[in-house]
Amino acid sequence: MFKHKTSQQPRRKPVEGQSASAFTYYASRSRTEVPTGRQVGQSINPKKHQWWHHLPTFLAALIMIVCAGYVLTLNTSPRVVLFSDADGRYLLRSLNTYQKATNQIIKKSIFNRTKLTINTNRLAKELKNQFPELGEVSVTIPLTARRLVLEIEPTRPALNLNTKNGVFVIDQTGRAVIGLMDVPKKSNLSVQTVNDDSGLKIEVGDVALSAKTVRFIQEVAVQLQDKKLTVSSMTLPVIANELHVRIGTQPYFIKFNLEAPPRGQAGTYLAVKQRLEADGIIPAEYIDVRIEERAYYR
Repeated sequence: MFKHKTSQQPRRKPVEGQSASAFTYYASRSRTEVPTGRQVGQSINPKKHQWWHHLPTFLAALIMIVCAGYVLTLNTSPRVVLFSDADGRYLLRSLNTYQKATNQIIKKSIFNRTKLTINTNRLAKELKNQFPELGEVSVTIPLTARRLVLEIEPTRPALNLNTKNGVFVIDQTGRAVIGLMDVPKKSNLSVQTVNDDSGLKIEVGDVALSAKTVRFIQEVAVQLQDKKLTVSSMTLPVIANELHVRIGTQPYFIKFNLEAPPRGQAGTYLAVKQRLEADGIIPAEYIDVRIEERAYYR
């Protein structure tokens, strides 16, 4: 019934120079609010991985690099073999000789030690220059192995040439491929020996005779041997384009012309020999068959 009067106290005025602080809900909440999850994540450092956690990966990579480097390097000792169709009878040196020589060539340059840098063509060329008796040389780089495969094919010896400075094995082209004293198994060389009286001095690798002369000598030897005649000696005299041949123990020799067909001259000699023997005549010096279809004797 009676209204109650609330006593109102007068508001205090702020002291001069002091600002009134305003109290709000948001201001109070900001002072007591707990940080959110995102804020916690940003304020706390994550656990860092230590370097040794990557050690297995580093080791695996290192092993792969070492293995790859090992496979790409080459052994200095190659494997030497003959071509599948090569005739081993014409091999004038041991395979071990060619292997040692290849080893020395490889060691001369560091570039010969890896599959990526070796020059196989140059290696084959150096071997052929060092060993003229090799007709073909092929160098193969293995895919996974570390030994080079050296395939060789020896040339076929044609004859032995007895010169002023030694006896040399001559190939089909007339080139001196090796000194006879350097051939370990001389008995394997079933070739004719020809004496060179011209006085020409030759060395291994030199062309001593023309290929035509080599074929002539071989043909004459075959024609005579087919008639069961033993060729005791063949000589290239100082006179050009002549070949002197002695048969068995006969006192005479046969004069051949290197520029004329060998088979015809051999046939002429066989016919003359037969007739002279029928007449009981044995020439004391020579039988000359250099002129086609004619023969002279002394």
